[in-house]
Amino acid sequence: MNRNTIIIFETSNKTNLLEPAFDIDLHTMGTLPEEVQEEILKHIDKSYSECRLSENDALWKAKCLKEIIEPLGGINMRFRNKRSRYTSLKRAYPSVTWL
Repeated sequence: MNRNTIIIFETSNKTNLLEPAFDIDLHTMGTLPEEVQEEILKHIDKSYSECRLSENDALWKAKCLKEIIEPLGGINMRFRNKRSRYTSLKRAYPSVTWL
């Protein structure tokens, strides 16, 4: 069973280029080591601009988080569209090779 989940979701916001904006969430089970938490905070800064990530930026952040967390246990990667429908990240982005 996967202990941790990374979710990329489409927001109602727009990027600076007026494209659909995305955000990323991380759900963990249990406590992560402090050094891992610090590394995660380098990649996820929940500021106003974080809700306005481009699709590529959100995928890049998901990849970074996966590399940090995967050694600690299983990881589930999901995508949620504006209608709150969930699917696996691999199904949502079949051409992304690191999934």
